[in-house]
Amino acid sequence: MKLFSLFFLVCLHSGFSQEGKIYTSNEVESHPSFEGFECVDMSGLNCFENQLNAHIKSTIQYPEEAMNKNLSGKVYLQFIIQKTGKITDIKARGTHGSFEREGLRIIQQITKLTPAKVNGSPVSLIFNHPINFSFDKEKVGETSIYFPREQLVHPKCEAAGDPTACLNQIIQEKVATVLYEERKNVKNGKDSLAIRISFGILDNGTLPDEPLDISISGIELRKKSRKTLAQKIRQMPSLKVLNRKSYFYRTRHVFNFTFRHGADGKLESIPHKKRYEGGTIEEIPIFPGCEGLSYTKATTCFNSKMQQHIRRHFQYPKEAIRKNISGKVEVTMNIGKSGEVESIRAKGPHSLLEQEAIRIIKLLPKFKPALGNGLPVTIPYSVPITFGLKSTRVSN
Repeated sequence: MKLFSLFFLVCLHSGFSQEGKIYTSNEVESHPSFEGFECVDMSGLNCFENQLNAHIKSTIQYPEEAMNKNLSGKVYLQFIIQKTGKITDIKARGTHGSFEREGLRIIQQITKLTPAKVNGSPVSLIFNHPINFSFDKEKVGETSIYFPREQLVHPKCEAAGDPTACLNQIIQEKVATVLYEERKNVKNGKDSLAIRISFGILDNGTLPDEPLDISISGIELRKKSRKTLAQKIRQMPSLKVLNRKSYFYRTRHVFNFTFRHGADGKLESIPHKKRYEGGTIEEIPIFPGCEGLSYTKATTCFNSKMQQHIRRHFQYPKEAIRKNISGKVEVTMNIGKSGEVESIRAKGPHSLLEQEAIRIIKLLPKFKPALGNGLPVTIPYSVPITFGLKSTRVSN
């Protein structure tokens, strides 16, 4: 394979139309980048490769022809990033023609980059990049952004055989302590308890100054214990962060626990099928037109596109106008693993407004589904739509 790829690169390089000197990655002082994206604590080349991998992950579509034939393989791409930021001379060589065509399509989706520089001046750069096509969901290939997973090491767990399991145990004990005290004040405390805790981490190993995502079964117990539990978790010392991921992505550390009430009144832990094994890179569904963006920008783009969709298709029900009916409708839905909108529900002041809200949501396009470490997942989404007879307002 090494001989094949070397021959391919040499042959393609000789066929490019050059506009002045074409530099290679080890000859430039600053590497290309996607416009509007800044890298923190990462070299220019690694930064660009992470950005390019993110674009590939959000744009790639497994060729139907290859899927029908159960084919997997790799495509080697080569292209020139001109000093204007435009990509030209895209070449592809792979194990199947459908992979080559998809590789070309992915790179063609990149409109413009910030070019490489030498002595402070923009220059043209030749760049090579592989894309792996595989049905093995655990094998992401050379372009993996998911594995190895981001790891957190508690000071007490540095000498442990499994630091990840050790951290899970420490947090589990904190959860059990809080719930044991708080459930004394809850009338119905006989059912088993399910707890989910999710948070991000800063470079210094501390939790960011934002609310922790804590879910506890039972409304009354959740109200009484969520704040105390968040305080307990924030009291942890700084954690060592291994396999730190790029700021282009959103990494969350998710802990799931289940308890039952023991005979002695204490809480007994029940092994959870979703054992914590490290950070999960979460990627939101991609609204058509929002491809290749960082997590933050993709979220902003998604919400903006959703508002545009609602305004474009909004029709105030005539009967509601006659009856002077207005108010806010809360719409909830799931965006499934296939990217289709599912389980649409609406709750508002009148069925006329609810029906209109549901009609609008049913007209949404198919999304590229949300991903958890590269695998499609179903996620909930909600949007309130305000019906006003003088003006209509949509908010996310």
